[in-house]
Amino acid sequence: MSTKEIPYKRLIRLALLTTPLFALFGSMPSFFRQPFNNQPNGHLYMIVMSFTILFLMTALLWSTNILILKFSEHAAVLKKNKLRYFTSALLAVLVTLIMFQLIKLLFAPPPLPAAAEAIRLRSPRNLFIFPFVQSESINLIVLILIEVLLLQTERNAIQQENDQLKFANLEAKHTLLLQQLQPHFLFNALTTLKALIIKSPDKAETYLNKLTAFLRHSVNTTKNVMVPLSEELDLTTNYLEMQKVRFGEALHYRIEIPESIQEQGLVPIYSLQLLAENAIKHNILTLASPLTIKIEANIAETSISVSNNLQLKPSLEQKSGGVGLNNLSERYRLQGKPDIVIKKSPQEFSVHINVCKQ
Repeated sequence: MSTKEIPYKRLIRLALLTTPLFALFGSMPSFFRQPFNNQPNGHLYMIVMSFTILFLMTALLWSTNILILKFSEHAAVLKKNKLRYFTSALLAVLVTLIMFQLIKLLFAPPPLPAAAEAIRLRSPRNLFIFPFVQSESINLIVLILIEVLLLQTERNAIQQENDQLKFANLEAKHTLLLQQLQPHFLFNALTTLKALIIKSPDKAETYLNKLTAFLRHSVNTTKNVMVPLSEELDLTTNYLEMQKVRFGEALHYRIEIPESIQEQGLVPIYSLQLLAENAIKHNILTLASPLTIKIEANIAETSISVSNNLQLKPSLEQKSGGVGLNNLSERYRLQGKPDIVIKKSPQEFSVHINVCKQ
C-alpha cells in the first residue's frame, strides 16, 4: 500500500479512542478482586495500577504497530503482511518487558505483610505469563483494527477510481450522443435556410442572424453534461424564434416555468430544444391549423413537460433514425436519473423529463 493510501491520521484517532477503552475494560476485574493487604488504599491502588499498566501497554502497542507500518513503506521486506505480524508479536513481548520495568521504577507497590508475600511467592507461574498473554491479545486486536482500516481505505480508493472511470466513460458517451445531435440539427437548419433564401431573402437574413446567435450560445455550453434550466430555456427560446421566422403565425409557443425552478434546476443540454424540434419536425404547421408548443412545469416542480397539439405529417414522412427521443432517454440513463415519460392521445403528444437539483 502506497504512502498516500495509509490513513495515519485515522489510525492515530482510532488509537486515542481505543487506548482508554482497552485500559478500562482490562482493569474491570480489579474492581472485584480482593487485595493481599487490608489497607484502606490497597484496593484503589490495585485499580489505578491495573488501569495505568493497560493504558501504557495499549498506547505502546499502537505506537509500535503504526511505526512498523511506517517503516514498511521503505523496507520492502516488511511489506509482506506475515513478516509484519511476526515482527509486531515479537515487539509486543519486548514492549511488555520494558513497560513492566518502568512500572516498577515509577510505582513502588506498598509493602506486603510476610504472609501475603509468602502467598505471592508460592503463586503459580501463570501469574507471570498472564501479562504477556494479555499484551499479545491486545496486540492482536490492534492488528485487526489496523487491517480493517487499511482494507476500508483501499476499498474506498478502488471505489473512487471506479467512479472516476465511470464518469469518464459517461462523458465519452455524452460527447458521442451530442455528436449525433449536432449534425442532425445543422442539416435541418441549413435546409431551412436554403429554402428561405430562395423564397424570402429578408426572412433568410433574419433566420441566419438567429441561427448564429443560437450556435454561439450552444458552443459555450456543449462541454457540460447538465446545464441550468434557465440556460436551456434561453437556448430553446432562441430556437423557437428561429422557427417563427420560417413559419410565422403557423407556430405558437408558450413557456410557463417558475423562476425558482429555473435557477435551481438542471437538465441535459439540448433536451428541451430537441423536444421542440421534434414537435416541429413531425407535425403539420399551417395558418389554418397552427402548431402550439407548451413547455410547463408540474405542480411539484420536479419535472417539465413539452407538449403539442397532434397533427402528424403523412406516415411516409415519419421515418426517422430514432436519434431524438432515444438519444434523450439514453442521456438520462447514463446520468442515473428517471427515464423520460412519453404520453400520446388523439389530440396531444407530450414528453415529461426529470429536473435535477443543483
